Amino acid sequence: MERTWKYEPSVFPPIGGGQRLVLLRLQEGPLFLASFAPPGGKLGFQGLFGAVSYDEGKTWPKTRVISDGGPDRELRTTDGRSFKMSRTTGEPRGYMSVVQGKNGVIHLISSINHYEFNLKWLEAQ
Repeated sequence: MERTWKYEPSVFPPIGGGQRLVLLRLQEGPLFLASFAPPGGKLGFQGLFGAVSYDEGKTWPKTRVISDGGPDRELRTTDGRSFKMSRTTGEPRGYMSVVQGKNGVIHLISSINHYEFNLKWLEAQ
């Protein structure tokens, strides 16, 4: 499409083994990224997170853990280990895929869980 681009280091931490990030242009226009943050990182949370960019990935002003936001609860990962999902901790690993339905609902699947949310939820703090 006769557009050029350049690459540069990401503001997000690198992923590791057992992790696959996803990137999707939403129907509303922004880019959506889902990836994983390590414990003790600069983001202030750990595990599965979603981020939204309104400027083609130059900045990511909306970033949040992908969690139900409820009380801490113990869940299992694909290898049987447990983790505590909370407001600041999401699933620690998984190979993901993402699609957005015609109704605007974003469906994100990891190796073990299915998450549903929309852009408005991602933008809420």
